[in-house]
Amino acid sequence: MADISKEQLAELQKLLEELEQQKKPFEEMWKDIVAYMGLAYGDFCNPNQGKVPAYRLYDTTARDASETLADGVEGYAFNRSTKWFGYKLMSVKEGADPKLAKSLIEKVQRVAYKWLDSSNFYDEATAFIRNGADLATSCMLFTFDMERSAPRFSVVHLKDVFFMPASDGELRTMFRYVWLTKKEAEKFFGEEKLSDDIRECKEPLKRFRFVQMEAPVVDWEDIDIPGTGDYFSIYWSSDEPDKLLKSERLLERDMCVWRWKRQIYGGTWGVDSPGMSSLPMIRFVNTLQEDILTASEIAGKGLWKKTKGLKINFRAGGVTELESGQDFAAVSRNNDLSWLQSHVEYYRKAINTAYKTDLFLILSQNIEQTKTATEVAGIETEKNNLMSAFFSRLGKEFLDPVLSWLFRQVLLYAGHNDALDVTEEEIEQIEDMELSVEFASPYFSSQEKNFELRPSVTWMNNVISLAQINPEVLDRIDWDAYVELDHDLEKASEKLLVDINTAKEIRQRRAEAQLAALRNQQEQEQAANDRADYETYSKAPEQGSAYGG
Repeated sequence: MADISKEQLAELQKLLEELEQQKKPFEEMWKDIVAYMGLAYGDFCNPNQGKVPAYRLYDTTARDASETLADGVEGYAFNRSTKWFGYKLMSVKEGADPKLAKSLIEKVQRVAYKWLDSSNFYDEATAFIRNGADLATSCMLFTFDMERSAPRFSVVHLKDVFFMPASDGELRTMFRYVWLTKKEAEKFFGEEKLSDDIRECKEPLKRFRFVQMEAPVVDWEDIDIPGTGDYFSIYWSSDEPDKLLKSERLLERDMCVWRWKRQIYGGTWGVDSPGMSSLPMIRFVNTLQEDILTASEIAGKGLWKKTKGLKINFRAGGVTELESGQDFAAVSRNNDLSWLQSHVEYYRKAINTAYKTDLFLILSQNIEQTKTATEVAGIETEKNNLMSAFFSRLGKEFLDPVLSWLFRQVLLYAGHNDALDVTEEEIEQIEDMELSVEFASPYFSSQEKNFELRPSVTWMNNVISLAQINPEVLDRIDWDAYVELDHDLEKASEKLLVDINTAKEIRQRRAEAQLAALRNQQEQEQAANDRADYETYSKAPEQGSAYGG
């Protein structure tokens, strides 16, 4: 157990309470947004309350737009059915075999794909994107399930998570509420560490609130947790904030936070998401739809006035008997709702614009007008340029942390289920090397080729055109460099690319073989010429010739 004093825990608890107060204004706005989004987010109450959220969902435009954006992002950036990422060594440590290291990276990559496919990543990723699009902030946790030999991912409800920004604005320190039943708490912490209230609880489904803090070691030098690793994690109970329940060092960060946009003046929570920016329109369109439903019901059933106490039979063919002085009659009403509907369409369009729905559907909406591959490519390029900043943030704050963590888990746990057929010596070839994540989805591939390969291709075409005038300019093209660049951008298998030294040896042998063949041909031609000369000069002079007299 780490030596963390009660005073330190008290300070951390006080810090958590301050973070709670800072989050309250955002939480009120989140609740308002969620009220119009349906059941995807659940509620913001204590899980023991069993309270059914009060939704005001009369129009599904915002919810549908949110789902379209999430599905579009996932399909375009990290589709389950495509090879959408790759690992690349930035440098090879001294003494390592570069070819072997790259081959091992490919093995790790295959296991990573297999684990993602067997995990819940893609389902949680959709929820993660929606959370960021609707509420501007999203948080995901990563764990490795030893029993199932697979990674597990979970999106954290924003009501249970708190962050403290570092001086550079990054969110590296996290506090979160963890809700556990008595049985779960006993398994995780040990029965002897729990309070009397928890140990004596007779309700198996009741959940108790605990607090976890996770942060980089370098940011909290006064908290000394034994072990190795760049991060630490500690737990305490909300009921006993001065009692440490668990502490450990982590080899790496097992969570990520994505914000739609950061606050210009600094702050924790994301801003300017489609859900936030279009909240007034979402509120108005739902109010108008509620009015339309009410007006439609009135138009169908009508408004009536009647004598007090009179019971009217509204059934077809029904008869209502009236006493003297009693009466009932329909109240006339203008049922023209076209002005309401025009307002609804205006707000729906504004919501779809905020969620970039038209952008994700641009190709399908223009398919009838699109006639050529060039036009399709133009539309896709336009989409890529418009979404460039968005995908850059998503890659840096979400996909990159997930895949970097996954790489280390493959090296750490692959032997657990024989998923990675390599030796410990081979793993040592790559485990300490500098690694980068490269994305190969339709979007990232298109962007990468746009900015890296296309200028090179354009330049080479220009040089080739000049070669028609002066062939010597072709000597300025490094064809090997182009082949390697194209191989990297296409994320092709390392097995397909012949090492440059091997290629040079092949070329040298080919040149030597060609030279030998040329010499052999020359020798054969010389021998043929010699034989012809011999035959010519070895014959007896013919009668009548200059030599024959």
